[in-house]
Amino acid sequence: MTMTDLVDAFTSTKVTLREAGIEDDFFLDLVASRLLIERIGESNNLDWWDSLVLSETGRARLADVTPKTRLKSQINLALNVGNKVESDRLPEDSISLFSFGPQVESRLTAAIEEIEADEDLTLDALGNFTVQSLDELADLVRSVSDVEFAPTVQ
Repeated sequence: MTMTDLVDAFTSTKVTLREAGIEDDFFLDLVASRLLIERIGESNNLDWWDSLVLSETGRARLADVTPKTRLKSQINLALNVGNKVESDRLPEDSISLFSFGPQVESRLTAAIEEIEADEDLTLDALGNFTVQSLDELADLVRSVSDVEFAPTVQ
């Protein structure tokens, strides 16, 4: 996987969220960013937290338990994990990726509650994203940073 995979996972997530009914561009970016970070930190990636909500395993389990509201359940669970991890480590009332304060969070919660039940909408691209993508990106950045650039003559 490459940087393109990272961008594709983010873009695909935004498309899915828009198709599910989230229309506000800020909320689309915010939720997609949160979900991408949540996926990167899952147990089968960087293992920042004990979660597999967005992995293939998590998707399959939620499909069995909540087939009609799987997408909404997956989003809510993933955002709750990120929020819990942050709130355990940050001072109370901090503004952070998973907590933009009560006004924004209540509006975001309302937008997520409006997500339509559609069994065809999934976060597959995000779930298939792995840390290998990030390792390859880091290798690419390191290889580019080792290149010496000669000044150009005009």
